[in-house]
Amino acid sequence: MTKIERVLKELNELYDFYRKLRRQRQPDLEQRERSRGQRTERGVSTAVAEKLSALMTRDYLEARAARGSRASFDAALGEIPDAPARDDDTL
Repeated sequence: MTKIERVLKELNELYDFYRKLRRQRQPDLEQRERSRGQRTERGVSTAVAEKLSALMTRDYLEARAARGSRASFDAALGEIPDAPARDDDTL
């Protein structure tokens, strides 16, 4: 399954969940919309955008990790001096 197919599948699942939720919780959703002055679709759109962003981030990190190597990572860490953290760089 390609990345786009996976994203579309997950978006379809989210939309199906939203439709089911909408049918089951219609009175609650309408009350929430009236009290907050915001349509539920806006919240769903935000949730879908966040999900899509998370999927894209995961894909980016997986692709980036596939291009790297443990030896290169260890070499980069080896260039960092073994010294205590600065006073302004601690928790």
